[in-house]
Amino acid sequence: LVLEVKPHVIVNCAVERDPDRLEKAKDEVYVVNVEVAHTLAKLAAELGACIVHISTGDVFDGGMRTKAKLPYDVGARTRPLSYYAQTKRESELAVLAVTAARPLVIRLPVLYALDCKSFSESATLNVAETLFTTSLKDVDDWSVHFPTCTADVATILCQLIALKVAPNRRRGMWHADRARGVYHVSQPVPMTNYATALAMGRVLGVDTSLLRKGQQPEGEPRPRVTQLKCTRTWKALGHVPSLMPPEAGLRAAFNAQLREAFARAYPD
Repeated sequence: LVLEVKPHVIVNCAVERDPDRLEKAKDEVYVVNVEVAHTLAKLAAELGACIVHISTGDVFDGGMRTKAKLPYDVGARTRPLSYYAQTKRESELAVLAVTAARPLVIRLPVLYALDCKSFSESATLNVAETLFTTSLKDVDDWSVHFPTCTADVATILCQLIALKVAPNRRRGMWHADRARGVYHVSQPVPMTNYATALAMGRVLGVDTSLLRKGQQPEGEPRPRVTQLKCTRTWKALGHVPSLMPPEAGLRAAFNAQLREAFARAYPD
């Protein structure tokens, strides 16, 4: 398909991060997360196109082992704690190695969209399920996220791509060195799952008095906080964009379809 279409830009959003598959089918996960990214980068180079690869702040350890200071700049030392994060870091290196593809790697925090049809489509929106409880419930107040709207990410990504493909009047070619390498995109307001659940309660008019602050969750190791420093990105754009604050974003994300789904699951 890529060879038929011959795109100017390839954006790789493919990723496998399902916890069950990560543990039971590591070879298949590696293919999706690393080998596919590398193959697309090589195809981009072959076509004279550029590759844009979506990555994650989870390539950092939150200072748990590196003792790094936050927020993380693009050149900060990485230290993945989970297999998923390890594959994402390997995918970054694989893409960046194909220099002829003028690679652009975008690291992102946890995301949510404004057009989701179910809570399960977003790790952020999935927190709404904690509101269904009829008894005291602990909600993770240990992990710190920076939930960012996909619409904002898409706008910034388009602007960065425009920098790469804008004609170079002096050389008659693309700006090969513009928007190249690693960039970060994130809104700056921190939210734990507990804080997110309380915000959702306010948005939906639901009682949250049964929710309690929970401790570090069990399961695969994860960083507590991986705040991303976006200075390089804002400098490339020439301005600091206005990103949707979390609570306003949640209000917009709970569209009619999601509110209807919530009402069915939470009739009272």
